[in-house]
Parts: sequence; structure tokens; C-alpha cells
Amino acid sequence: MSRAFHSMRGYVYPRAHIPGNHKGLHASNIILGMLGVMLAVLVIAYAITLVAH
Repeated sequence: MSRAFHSMRGYVYPRAHIPGNHKGLHASNIILGMLGVMLAVLVIAYAITLVAH
């Protein structure tokens, strides 16, 4: 589970590092990355509950 979480973080968070444009899109990309990670965690938790039943 942690390996999938880290691979998802590695997929989402590099998009927040846009060279040269740190003012406009940086905060929104960080927020989108955090939402993507939270969504991935929820999907993984839901899959675990489905497998457990």
C-alpha cells in the first residue's frame, strides 16, 4: 500500500514544480496535487475494504 502511495505522490507532486513560473500556478498545482493524493488514499482504502469483506 505504501509503495502505491509513494508512486502516486511521485506522479502528482513533480507537476507542481514548473520552472520559471512560481507565482501564478504554483499554489493551485500544490493544492491539486494534495487533492490527488487524498483521492488516491481514499480509493486505496475503499479497495482494501472491498477486499476485506
